[in-house]
Amino acid sequence: MAKRAGTCPECKKPWAVGQEASWDSAVKNSAGFSVMCIDDECFKEQGGQLTPKASGGFSKPFTKSFTPRADVTLKVPEVEISAAVKAASEKLKEYVKAADVLVEELYELPASDQTRGQIRSKFVDQLILISKK
Repeated sequence: MAKRAGTCPECKKPWAVGQEASWDSAVKNSAGFSVMCIDDECFKEQGGQLTPKASGGFSKPFTKSFTPRADVTLKVPEVEISAAVKAASEKLKEYVKAADVLVEELYELPASDQTRGQIRSKFVDQLILISKK
């Protein structure tokens, strides 16, 4: 079952959290992520290996929740943001917007798709790296 919503970059079929989907972490798709798809034929075409499902499955649904052991609340001190940091923030917004446009042009993924956000993040890193040269 899918732990998060997504869309296959090959067949463009979306899936929702909890929907049955095939996943193979050993094989990467055209977007550079582990192969995952709800269509078994598309999954196999991408090189994914189907494994037999256990008969009966789990006797109880998995409901354990994560409890942090330490307070991880971000405590931001009261400081004045400098003009240089504000300028850098504006520049970063330009990179994020440019990366988002690239993802939309290349992959046609919905704005709410997590894969789109992951690809956009990688593109931002690449744009920053290229601009330093």
